[in-house]
Amino acid sequence: MNKQLTLQDTLEKLNDEGYSLPDDYESTVSDMVSKEEKSESPWYVRFFIGLSAWIAAILFIAFLFIADILQNEEIGFIVGLVFCAIAVGINRLGPRNPFLGQLGLAISLAGQILVLIGLYSILDYGIIPTALGLIILELVLLWSYNSGLHRVISTLVILGGILAIFLDLDVLEGAIHFFVFALGAGIVAFHYWENHLVVAGLENLLRPINIGIAVFLLGLLILPLSDVFEIHWWVTSLLLSATLIFLMLRIVKGLGLGLRSGAVPWLLAGCIVLFIPATRMPGILSALIVLLLGFWRNNRLLIGLASVFLVFYLGALYYSLEWTLLVKSFALMGTGVIMFLLRYFLLRYSRGGTA
Repeated sequence: MNKQLTLQDTLEKLNDEGYSLPDDYESTVSDMVSKEEKSESPWYVRFFIGLSAWIAAILFIAFLFIADILQNEEIGFIVGLVFCAIAVGINRLGPRNPFLGQLGLAISLAGQILVLIGLYSILDYGIIPTALGLIILELVLLWSYNSGLHRVISTLVILGGILAIFLDLDVLEGAIHFFVFALGAGIVAFHYWENHLVVAGLENLLRPINIGIAVFLLGLLILPLSDVFEIHWWVTSLLLSATLIFLMLRIVKGLGLGLRSGAVPWLLAGCIVLFIPATRMPGILSALIVLLLGFWRNNRLLIGLASVFLVFYLGALYYSLEWTLLVKSFALMGTGVIMFLLRYFLLRYSRGGTA
């Protein structure tokens, strides 16, 4: 069995064989290894840490109200701001370990909920000013609280506040199209300029924001399953189709392919054809955009999220069709045949592929 060499093993071997290396290469490699060991935990570990923090925050707030420690919402608002400040202090000044990380996250979430309740009462139960106040708080925490999971949560809260404002203004039917398009274009723009953002040192801030936008976009397009809103979803699908085609062309250009080379025309035709089912279920297009971005940037988290939502949206589309079971069966078989044919042409016309 071959041993997998590390970077330090490789450099030491090159040094032993007489190749000239910088004098400080040992300290440089040591710093790289220490940074790698201090990297964040896997996403599923951070997910359960966040889930436990939410539970701890809710139970803690319930204890404060049951014990009558918080006599009114105004005091709760002040205590919430204090909790947020304490959480930022723990995050910035405390040592990095899972316990303090979870403690700071729980305190921050508890503070945000208390601020929300207090604002809602102080502002005479006005949704718009409450949402604006919460958005301002989340923007401050987004910048000051250095945690990927916390920044994802803050992004979700900010986008939820914007959606609440649209609902209260009764403009959701018209604004939803441009809101969804802005979310889709935002995650595409992030990956388009990702290398520049990394060089600028903004990766730790913008990457969690991008993930939060992707999660919110995929979840938001569950709305077509509800009959509460009379929304022309074909407009949303049209804007998302344009985004998907732009992303496809950007990837093709990055690979050095022409529009008429290989399987590119088939891919573009597929993007156009997808507009038909997407008029009823635009979430299919959003899931494909996120899935394509995940494969493009080798981001397993985006691939996993998009795959789950894509299966969900395809199943929802299947059950929403007002067809008989026999017609649906033929539609499924036809879809399977089309997928096999698409695979055949992709392998045949791709560079170096064989059918």
